Amino acid sequence: MPVPHTVPVVQALKRKAAAVADAELGRLASRAPSLDAAARAEIKDAVQRVVDAFLREPISRVTSHADSPLGESYADALCELFSLELPAFSLDHPARSA
Repeated sequence: MPVPHTVPVVQALKRKAAAVADAELGRLASRAPSLDAAARAEIKDAVQRVVDAFLREPISRVTSHADSPLGESYADALCELFSLELPAFSLDHPARSA
């Protein structure tokens, strides 16, 4: 069974969001070296909750329409809006890159 185009798009969106969050947490660590491990963990958890909340609705919409033209349109829009880089080949769809 072919993987809908939405699957690699959602994966790429989650990877990009994680990379942005990690980069910001890294910047915070260098700017606030006095934060203890507990504070860093709490901040990391808070950032993850924000990322999850921000992505929840777009991911829900694109996956709920995965097998329809609307899902394809949503996936294409996410790729364009977030400059997502997809794997070189994803079953029935050629790669899209920024």
